[in-house]
This record gives sequence, structure tokens and C-alpha cells, in this order.
Amino acid sequence: MKTILFYVLFLVQPIIVGFEIHDEIASAIKSGSGESVAKFFSGNVDLTIIDKEGNYSKQQAGQILKDFFTKHPVKDFRILHRGEAKDGSKYAIGTLSTANGNFRVYFLVKKQGDKMQMQQLRFENE
Repeated sequence: MKTILFYVLFLVQPIIVGFEIHDEIASAIKSGSGESVAKFFSGNVDLTIIDKEGNYSKQQAGQILKDFFTKHPVKDFRILHRGEAKDGSKYAIGTLSTANGNFRVYFLVKKQGDKMQMQQLRFENE
């Protein structure tokens, strides 16, 4: 019994904890709040929203996202696929349902210092 508990606590827990960042970001996107999503941004983020693409400061990207969510009120967001690269970065692909259509969403987070920060965020028409 102790052996089973050991495996559950020490082998399964890192897998669960490793994907928490996906769920936190998904909740922020689902809230439709640019400020909530921007909390996960690194100092600069590669942001693509439909046809607008660029590398923006955390503040600029948050404002662009706020404008997007104002024009496209969020109905739902679901992660369809998530994973981790060999370098430890984590990514997710999902579908955002809005009042004005659906979007494919991709985000990439990497460890910077002691926390994971978003490096890329993309919203593409589905």
C-alpha cells in the first residue's frame, strides 16, 4: 500500500502539476479578459490575432487582446490538445467560441526564472 501511495504522490503528481498552467491560461481566455490573459505574458509576446501579427510588450498585447474580446465576446474555450517539448516548454491548441465565430487558439509557455510565462499566443479563424 505504501508503494502505491509513493507512486501516486511522486510520479503522477508532476504530470498533473505540469499541466496546471494550461488550465489556468484556458480559464483566463474563457473569462474573455485581456488583463487576465496578460498576467501570463512574458515581458514581450508574439501575438497573432486573425491577420494582425507582431511582437508586443506585455501591456500592448494585453490591450490588443482586450479589444479583441470586446469585439468577439467569449462563449466558451476548450483545449483540444496539449503537450510539452523536449526543452520543457508547454503548448496547447484549442477552440474559442465567440459571438462572432470560432477561432483556433494556440499558446506556448516557457520557463523563465522560476515561473512559466507565455511567449506566443495565436487566434486564427476556423
